[in-house]
Amino acid sequence: MSASLTDVFEGYLDLRYRIDPVEGTRAGRRELDGMYAAYDAASVRAHTVALRSYAGALEAASTETLDDEIDRTAALHDARHALLMFEHERPFSRDPSFLLIRALDGLHRLLADADAEPTRRAVSLAGRLSALPAFLATAATAASHPLRPLIATAASMLPGALALLDNDLDDALTPAVVDPAARAALRSAARTGMGGYSDALSLMEERARDDVAIGRELFEHKLHTAHMIQDGAAQLLRWAEAAHAEARADVEAAASVLEPGGVDWRTIVADLDRRAASDRSTSTLKAYGEALDAARRFASEHGIVAGGDPPVRIVPTPEYRRALVPFAEYEASGPFVAERIGTLYVTGPGGSGAEGTVVHEIVPGHHHQVMLANQLPQLIRRVVVSAAAREGWACYSELVMAEAGFFISPAARLLHARDVLWRAVRAIVDVSLHTMGMVPAAAERRMREELGMDEATARAEVGRAIAHPTLLSCFAVGRRDIVRLRDDARRVWGGGFSLARFHEELLRYGALPTALARWGMGLA
Repeated sequence: MSASLTDVFEGYLDLRYRIDPVEGTRAGRRELDGMYAAYDAASVRAHTVALRSYAGALEAASTETLDDEIDRTAALHDARHALLMFEHERPFSRDPSFLLIRALDGLHRLLADADAEPTRRAVSLAGRLSALPAFLATAATAASHPLRPLIATAASMLPGALALLDNDLDDALTPAVVDPAARAALRSAARTGMGGYSDALSLMEERARDDVAIGRELFEHKLHTAHMIQDGAAQLLRWAEAAHAEARADVEAAASVLEPGGVDWRTIVADLDRRAASDRSTSTLKAYGEALDAARRFASEHGIVAGGDPPVRIVPTPEYRRALVPFAEYEASGPFVAERIGTLYVTGPGGSGAEGTVVHEIVPGHHHQVMLANQLPQLIRRVVVSAAAREGWACYSELVMAEAGFFISPAARLLHARDVLWRAVRAIVDVSLHTMGMVPAAAERRMREELGMDEATARAEVGRAIAHPTLLSCFAVGRRDIVRLRDDARRVWGGGFSLARFHEELLRYGALPTALARWGMGLA
């Protein structure tokens, strides 16, 4: 008799957190909080064998209902995508920032843990600090085929990494657990390990690769496996180019309302940004807080989502992540964390797009979706995430708030139109870099010229596309698929359709691929 889906998935989840203990920390599974992952050749082979075994077990697991079958399909796709990453994509071999991010996130997530008991946290931090030098040494060896742009990304993180080690650990490393001498020794060893990784990055330049593409076959495999997006690369690029043309017309029309004389929209946006950054009447964090309050009220009053979401901290982005997060980034509490609270990390001085950011990142965007998912009774729907469903929902949130009239001023409407264009350009760059021969310099140039980005921001955007193939397509394509689902729900449900009903039904599936939500909603 086949094992139950619940039992098999529990075992699979335990494996995933053993493969990546830092992700376990984020999720709220504390058993391995003092450890790091292992990416040496023998460990990678062992991970692959175990993942293949669980993929087979998930495929054979018994199901009784349609919901079970949907969940089993989601879990199986998750396991197959994990296998794809270890067997074929191998980000640890091509991206020197991949493991550096995990090393630093492993410390930061313990520090930011709202549920942490002080003694337990101090023990876990000491364990990870002790393991850090060996982890970084293994990371340097694992990066056997480093990509030149991602070496630069890793190098840009090092000053922030040292600041984290020097400035952020003392309060958490309580003297009762780690005496001052032991703390100094841990910090010194960690700094030495970070210095060794810096040296390794310099040596990687000698064997660095400039061809950043993963290739059409692997790109399409990721689209189909991770996100259940059926487009091929050529089809996706054609759609993105059409979406881009429509978005460009919209942004130019929005700009003409502000400046009827034909002033380039990028000049208008740059002026809005300068004025917002120079406004000393309110701090950046306060401006985001005020925008969040307005978005919460509006979404509730217009029946877009129900109110009552848990609170959100709005704080500066950790220094080591600033090179990766030019604007803002949301991080949710994990599905096993008792205290339900989200965090919005904000980078740099205040810009003019706080309204769009809080809609995308918090309400009705990521925060609302994740916090509802964390309460779902089905474990798989709390844990398994497709970036297309998550980023698609966030971009759809911007659309539905725009349709309801949230972006009331001409400036806010221009910035929303700019963001839609930005996501279309992202999709074009993503597909073109990995399947059409575009080189990073050309991608950066397109970001700068088309969107008015500065050089550092364009470089960060392109670095993200290189490091995470298919991710930057997920924003626009994910929104497209949710809009298509909404159109079909409106047609099939007729007079029974409402936004509130549609959103409630869709969010019952957490961030599972939208194709699975369509199946469950009877709209396939």
